[in-house]
Amino acid sequence: MNELMIGIDVGTTGTKSMVIDVKGNIISSAYQSYPTYNSKPKYSEQEADDWWKAVVSTVRECTADDAVRKSVVSIGLSSQGGSMVPVDKNGIPLRRAFVWIDKRGEKQCEYFRKNTSEDYFYLTTGWELSPGLNAVQIRWMMENEQELFSRTDQFLSTIDFVNMKLTGSAFIDPSNAGITQLINLSRMDWDSTIMELAGITKEKLPQIVSSGKMIGKLTTKAAEELGLSKDVQVASGGHDQYCVALGAGAVNTGDVLLATGTAWVTLRVSDKPMFDSQTHLAQSVHTVSGKWGSIGSLDNGGSSLKWFRDNFGKYIIKDGEAELESYQRIDSFVEKKQPGANGVTFYPFFNGTSIPNYDTLSKATIMGLDLSNDRYDVARAVMESVVFQTKRNLELFKPADEDFANLKMLGGATRSSVWRQMVVDIMGKPIKVPQVADIACVGAAILAGCGANLFPDACDGYLRLKQEETEYFPDQKNTNLYKELYEIFKKRSDLLAECYTKIH
Repeated sequence: MNELMIGIDVGTTGTKSMVIDVKGNIISSAYQSYPTYNSKPKYSEQEADDWWKAVVSTVRECTADDAVRKSVVSIGLSSQGGSMVPVDKNGIPLRRAFVWIDKRGEKQCEYFRKNTSEDYFYLTTGWELSPGLNAVQIRWMMENEQELFSRTDQFLSTIDFVNMKLTGSAFIDPSNAGITQLINLSRMDWDSTIMELAGITKEKLPQIVSSGKMIGKLTTKAAEELGLSKDVQVASGGHDQYCVALGAGAVNTGDVLLATGTAWVTLRVSDKPMFDSQTHLAQSVHTVSGKWGSIGSLDNGGSSLKWFRDNFGKYIIKDGEAELESYQRIDSFVEKKQPGANGVTFYPFFNGTSIPNYDTLSKATIMGLDLSNDRYDVARAVMESVVFQTKRNLELFKPADEDFANLKMLGGATRSSVWRQMVVDIMGKPIKVPQVADIACVGAAILAGCGANLFPDACDGYLRLKQEETEYFPDQKNTNLYKELYEIFKKRSDLLAECYTKIH
């Protein structure tokens, strides 16, 4: 059997592991979920040990075959970013981990703002100051859990915690270090000003190692738990969005990735960071050497359609039981509607607006209803609005003299032929969709191969492990219709923000 790599994606809802060979053949894969605890408003926590247990369980499931297990040579990680767990000198968690969606740190954010210049965090770390990321979480612990804070040997994020379990030492890659909001990107080292404000020193943080570089081999204990050889090498991995970009082939300047899930995330590859103090698009080192990635997000992408189904969906009687209609059934009715949803427009601003105009007062809104409209006009309007807003976000990435030549799309919306075609038609560009759903694992496996010297670099690794894609093309008639509808959407969106601001 060929040399095999394991790509592991330690996500927010669960962990996926995949075994893949040097020709890109997927040998096996497995998934295990874990809970998030919301004990109080704004609190989101997980057990860090659940991350490790899920890694062990999925790796063992993937390597149950003896020939597969003996052929594994390297491991690479993709992970959620911005979560934080304090550990003692033995690497044992002292409390549940703060998950990146935790929002308890508003007071600490204000402290940081008062003690730094405007945009210091954004221009230093690449990420706008957030109440849910590591620097703020650490400061919150110092103020609210002083005894645990004093006992903490290291403050780790997800990927460095798992790397510690694998190799015995905590290592983090630059893309994950950025979202901790503790790094200085210009020096590619931990920032002294932010560390001082957070109340820690450099010794409390993991070592930063570039993605794809080897960080060690499995410890005896890790090898026994995983059922693998102690000779298996571990490579420095990457933040999940950048591993997704690598696995999908968004690796060259100007390439764009659209990841569709609960949130819709857009990522554009560049040769250098593209800081913008108006939009605050996140800037991070890519998992591809010499490249950077700008990130924008629509928080309520997939969740907007879920909201529609949960609140306006039709109940279907099946086997004597009432259940909400499926997304596939909604698709079948939406498909019969024309672009423009019979005059209905939706604005998916459940949590206010982000880019291009930050406004916490805006609300989700339905416009244009009359007595002729039905629920599926609203459903189509919801789907179109998410794509319109995503296009608006995407336009912020594009210099005036540059066109997007390589667009990749993946995630839940790709399973809907209706929503997928809306994206193609509204963008007015062909879009490629990888056929492998767990593409972050492929990206992590590429980095594993780089660490084991199976590939000279990440781009070569992508070409060797490249998964099949399907390319979809726009319907020019629909594209022309959507151009006018998109301009109307933008104008009304700006007026809507002004309306809500004046109301308050």
